[in-house]
Amino acid sequence: MADNDEIESATPIDALPFRDSILTSDATTADDDPETGCGLGTNSASVWYEIEAPGDITIVIDTDGSEYDTVVVVFTEDLEEIDCNDDAELEETGPSLLEVDLDEGETYLIQVTAYDNSAAGQLELTVEEVE
Repeated sequence: MADNDEIESATPIDALPFRDSILTSDATTADDDPETGCGLGTNSASVWYEIEAPGDITIVIDTDGSEYDTVVVVFTEDLEEIDCNDDAELEETGPSLLEVDLDEGETYLIQVTAYDNSAAGQLELTVEEVE
C-alpha cells in the first residue's frame, strides 16, 4: 500500500517544484474518499498530497509520464473541491493537468486517483509554481 493512501497520511509538499514517483497499484479507495466532479465521482486507488501555500500563487499539477489514466483533484483542508481534471487532452485518456490558484497560508489537499475502477500503476507527479 502507498504510504499516502489515506487523507491523514498525505505526503507533504514542502517546496516547489515537487516531484514524486510512486507505485499506486496497491492504493485503496477509502470509505471517506470524497466524490469529485471529475471521472466518475469516486474513483479508485487514491493517493494524497498536502501543501500549505507559501503565498498567493498559481500551481500546475501534472501526471504526464504516469502508466495509468489519472484524475487529479484539489480540495480545501475541509475537503471542499476547488477544481479537478480527468484528462489533459480531451481527445485521449491518460495524464491529468490542472492549474489552480492557492491563497497564502491556506492548506490544500491534492488527490490523485485512477479513473473509475481502472487499474492504477506507476504515478509520475509534478507540482510547480506558475511564474
